[in-house]
Amino acid sequence: MSPMVGNTYYLKATVRNTEAFPISNAQVNLYWADPSLTITRSNAHLVGSAFVSVDAGKTADALCLSPWTPSYVNQGHECLVAEVIQGSFSPTGVLDAENDPHVAQRNLSVIMMSGTSFHFPFEVWNAERQEQVFTVSAQQASSEQLESVVRLFGQRLDIPAGGTTHELGFVASPCPDMHGLKGVVPQITQLSLGPYGHTGYSLVGRLEGGAALIHITQTKEHRQVGGLSVLILHRQEEKR
Repeated sequence: MSPMVGNTYYLKATVRNTEAFPISNAQVNLYWADPSLTITRSNAHLVGSAFVSVDAGKTADALCLSPWTPSYVNQGHECLVAEVIQGSFSPTGVLDAENDPHVAQRNLSVIMMSGTSFHFPFEVWNAERQEQVFTVSAQQASSEQLESVVRLFGQRLDIPAGGTTHELGFVASPCPDMHGLKGVVPQITQLSLGPYGHTGYSLVGRLEGGAALIHITQTKEHRQVGGLSVLILHRQEEKR
């Protein structure tokens, strides 16, 4: 289900126990976060917590009884993050779903277009105490992945047939003008950010056809440390 702005929801996380022994009363923290490529506790917003017990090799649901009311921020994008804390596990400052099995993340942004060009603002974060160098790239997803997003939204979003992106790249502006679009780069390389630093960019391009799913990835030394996906749609004209 895609959440509706202003409605109240209760978040649920499905927790899987991959250990050979049962886990009792593990704490599950649930957050929403801005569209950052790296999610940290300093830029995430805690919705609430729940507790769950899971037998070895089994799954169980953890329902957070603190309500979540989404608002329209960040051009229609909010990440939901779940984190399990149990036993001697000591959490770090990064909510890293790619590399930490205690963390899971669901994030997707939707861009509605009336023309052929699009832009999507986002931020790149350094979650470390030392300066880090990153590479940020974008790639159009396969038609199979686009179809999986269609199944995720169900009947709540009319997604047209797949299309093709052109001139896909990045500009160093959250709201680029015509002058800014002349500085498009296909990949952000050697991006140096100081301790806990962040900076803003926009994904830009043209869409030929009805829809496209774009994956943005943030890597450090060839290891992915963050990412998000953007669903781009042509606005459907109402029939008269």
